[in-house]
Amino acid sequence: MTPISKLTKLQTLYLGKNKLDNSNSNTSIFPSLPPKVKQLKVNNNSLITIPKQICIATSIEKLDLSDNNIAALPSEIGNLVSLTELVLDNNMITSLPIEIGKLSKLKVLSLRNNYIQVKSTNFTETNPQPIPEDLFTNTSIIDLNLGGNPLSNTQLNEFQGFNVFLERRKKVKDRAIHGGAMLNTSVCGLK
Repeated sequence: MTPISKLTKLQTLYLGKNKLDNSNSNTSIFPSLPPKVKQLKVNNNSLITIPKQICIATSIEKLDLSDNNIAALPSEIGNLVSLTELVLDNNMITSLPIEIGKLSKLKVLSLRNNYIQVKSTNFTETNPQPIPEDLFTNTSIIDLNLGGNPLSNTQLNEFQGFNVFLERRKKVKDRAIHGGAMLNTSVCGLK
């Protein structure tokens, strides 16, 4: 059988429901990825971290890691410079690393049903905002899905840089509405 990494023309790879589990750090269960993979689905597994093989695959544009046990993103997530869509629904994520702001092409980020919350919106070095300002200001994000997190729309509105995201999103949504599109204009799925 040919190893996955040797499938040099493969652009879409689905590794969902494979019972991939990286909770034992001594075991490398994740395969090396093909060099041109653009879409990668690794949902419905038991991953607790994002495997390093993913974080070095700079050709990935769409990444789905939903329905795993991921609690934190590694700083190496910033290496995925081609990423336009990142789906992390139904994990255990409480915050994002500042390196997420390096993903300048990122347009869609879905974090539904995680554990992102704030105790106080008085953000300091010891109480940083769980979604870094750089995500709002340095990326192209227009679709941020946060429904199902213990976070309110009011709290989110107090995040540094959030107003930049709202303005960019408004411009895109206004153009689509003027073009005749019917859009859901709720903000980030929060109440």
